[in-house]
Amino acid sequence: MLSANHRALVLYAARMRPRTLLFALAVAACSRRSPTIEDAPRVPSVVAPTASLAPTASLAPSAPTASAVSSASPVPSGSSSAGTALPSAESGAGRACGELECRAFSSEKAAFLYVLATRPRVLAIGEAHAQKGTEGVDSATKRFRERLLPLLRARATDLVLELLLPPKTGCEQDKARVVEKVERPVTAAQRGDNKNEFMELGVAARALEIVPWVLEPTCSELRGVAEGGELAIDRMLTLIAELSAKRLAVLLEKREPRKLLVAYGGALHNDAEPLPGREAWSYGPKLKRALGEGYVELDVIVPESIADTDVWRRLPWVKSYDRARLGGEAILFAPAARSFVLVLPASPLVHPASPLVLPPSPQGK
Repeated sequence: MLSANHRALVLYAARMRPRTLLFALAVAACSRRSPTIEDAPRVPSVVAPTASLAPTASLAPSAPTASAVSSASPVPSGSSSAGTALPSAESGAGRACGELECRAFSSEKAAFLYVLATRPRVLAIGEAHAQKGTEGVDSATKRFRERLLPLLRARATDLVLELLLPPKTGCEQDKARVVEKVERPVTAAQRGDNKNEFMELGVAARALEIVPWVLEPTCSELRGVAEGGELAIDRMLTLIAELSAKRLAVLLEKREPRKLLVAYGGALHNDAEPLPGREAWSYGPKLKRALGEGYVELDVIVPESIADTDVWRRLPWVKSYDRARLGGEAILFAPAARSFVLVLPASPLVHPASPLVLPPSPQGK
């Protein structure tokens, strides 16, 4: 039987991270070769990071250096990839709408361009994943793919996705244990189409000449998660943050300093200032230390997902968001320096959000 703490962590992770390993394993099990983008139309119900999603071998890092991020030089405030202030009116600043630098825009595109005008080196995007019962509302992933991703053409070179691709062969028992202990409990409350949408986001990025990357855990790393007991989910969240940081570190070394790198995943992994006890779940602090103002975090929120629960009430911007008054516009908050929350315009069809409680810090912290 799951403890109360473990159940709470399952619910929290279900909101903050997508289906990943379970469906990667499902595709790999049905194919004698690595699945490719060309396979996607024939297996639309399965999401899997694929061979053609990964960059060419000459760019794929096999052994990123441990100091790649920590040794990176902060971005100078006067460079094209950093800024010391919010964009000027010329960039389309919207209208003031309240506390926390609240600004209202006519569309999510206008709000996203406002964020891009801060000239980040790394733009770390987080979302609250779509839950069951909201099938009539377009998810954050879909709306980002259709309306915001095209704005990154010629701006961004790479997109790091929160999709785990395990080793093709080996550690079969550990893979199965991770699926049983982590993936199934976490994804049980999520919408069934989440798995396809992260896959489609990678395909759309490739079509825009933005290289999509996946996260590749080793058998040893999966074993550490599988043997975690009630800390298995905590270990998976930590592993996602570590793999994301390593991937971004390698790209920072290989790409030109003025090129934009984008990461997309759950909203807890990009926090530059995570809640106490959850620092290990986010790559934000490490990137923030390395890049300074070159690191910008952006959470993309579908308003229909906001619920009257502790996990939402503890977010500083929630009390300033009134859907009845602001739901027809794209609302951008700036709770901290170089940190933004984009609440998308409300959808025509609205479903109640699933209740969610805030879990305790890992290991009783």
